[in-house]
Amino acid sequence: SDAALDAIANQQWLIDNVIPADAFGVIYGPSGAYKSFIGLDLSASIASGKTWHGNDVDNAGHVIYMAAEGATGLHLRKKAWEIRYQKPLKNLGILGCAVTINETIECQLLVDLCLAAADELQEPVRLVVIDTLARSFAGDENSAAEMGAFVRSCDRIRDATGATVLVIHHSGKDAEKGARGSSALRAACDFEFKVTSSGKKVT
Repeated sequence: SDAALDAIANQQWLIDNVIPADAFGVIYGPSGAYKSFIGLDLSASIASGKTWHGNDVDNAGHVIYMAAEGATGLHLRKKAWEIRYQKPLKNLGILGCAVTINETIECQLLVDLCLAAADELQEPVRLVVIDTLARSFAGDENSAAEMGAFVRSCDRIRDATGATVLVIHHSGKDAEKGARGSSALRAACDFEFKVTSSGKKVT
């Protein structure tokens, strides 16, 4: 319809020209490339409304970060961000456990959590981060059918909450060939970012 075409032409953003609203995307890269670090920094900007590296936050709101691995480290990074910017991240919730997204019951539990948070806070959930795909996925990552089921579950979260879903994922053995597993993931993305590192350890 004309209305649908107008909606596509007038794309809304969470972070202007970086993270679209009501979308599905992936950040991927090798281990140690600071994927989760970037994911948390993006989340903190959306939760606080603070400009992200020169890009305005157009739609600030609640963020649910599902830390299926490294939850303790993420809590420490959250605290470090609050100290650095002198802003409390009241709208950023870190879920310190894995949820198998492509299992119907577990996906529904995550949806229910998002809806309950939005109701309690009286504002919508803007972003749901799944970190990482490997810890939130049941099956063979190389199977187009099983990866397709994962994507459909992410769409289910989007449809129910109106939130953007961001997945943190590993690159394959050959990082130049993109994210690990079936290309069905890339085909479904509204946005995708590759993260690289200089290889220097940051302390």
